[in-house]
Amino acid sequence: MISQKNGKPARIYDGEYPLTGILKCPQCGAGMVISRTTNRNKDGSKQKLTYYACGNWKNKGTTVCHSNMVRVEKANTFVYNQLDKLLSDEKFFKEVVGRVNREHRILKENAIKEREVQEKNLQKIKVRQQRNHELYEDSEISREEFLTRREELNRKLCELRGKQTETSMVILEEGKISRKRADLERKPCCQECSRSWKDFS
Repeated sequence: MISQKNGKPARIYDGEYPLTGILKCPQCGAGMVISRTTNRNKDGSKQKLTYYACGNWKNKGTTVCHSNMVRVEKANTFVYNQLDKLLSDEKFFKEVVGRVNREHRILKENAIKEREVQEKNLQKIKVRQQRNHELYEDSEISREEFLTRREELNRKLCELRGKQTETSMVILEEGKISRKRADLERKPCCQECSRSWKDFS
């Protein structure tokens, strides 16, 4: 680790580094961001070094946290090696896939049950709307009461329609994820998974 800098930290540099925000500061738990320094070699040439550094330190200064910097190449290599080991472990890979499958299956099942409840509530609102019209036509309620009830029922109907849309999106997305997950399970290529991760660097 590199010792902390004095004074206010420099601006955050742009760039694509896969562990940005994923790595956490060991001191405060904030996401690590990119920080760059320029060192002067013995021959007088300059060398730019890139680090992952504490996001709190980067944004708010040394009063909040320390830099806790680690070289990008060192961090990436360590994480990639660990991923290679994990993804090459068939038992571990199957356990992870199984757990993810269960979580998504439960999410989809809950969404389907919620949709059924929403359909029942929709029918109830429609019955109440019809009843409201009948009461008004039979002069059992005033026009003011009729309009008040209609407005309230329309508001509930609008809210329910919105929830139905959200639920349908969840079911649709879970269906897509299930198909992609099935394709992944048919591919005996854990090493390709780890190589794909490295492509983000």
